[in-house]
Amino acid sequence: MLNRRSLILAGSAAIATVRYGGLPSSHDIVLARSGLAIGPWPEGARGLRVSFAAVGSTSGWLTPTRCFQSRGIDPKTFLRCHDGASHPANVIAVANGQVDLATDFDRNFNGIAERSLDQSGDSALGRG
Repeated sequence: MLNRRSLILAGSAAIATVRYGGLPSSHDIVLARSGLAIGPWPEGARGLRVSFAAVGSTSGWLTPTRCFQSRGIDPKTFLRCHDGASHPANVIAVANGQVDLATDFDRNFNGIAERSLDQSGDSALGRG
């Protein structure tokens, strides 16, 4: 099961939003592989494998990068980073254990989780 951990990415402001679930909001999230113990954020993530989405992605690259930089952290040296993946690929990489963390946004994760059913009909992706 994939455990979703919504880690608050502070230090940036939305300039535009879309209506999702009846609300004008966007939630940038960081997904963690199931069973991963992370200490205080972001210090507890030091050295973990993380996949950032493509550099042009607000939720997958710009916001998380800004979050780390606002705390004086260079994510490229603090984490074992990979970037350029699509949001769906990030979810799959975490679910398969290819990375420890991955950037995403709630609408993408929720859409995949709602459609990811195993053979018994249970959701293959859980929400933490």
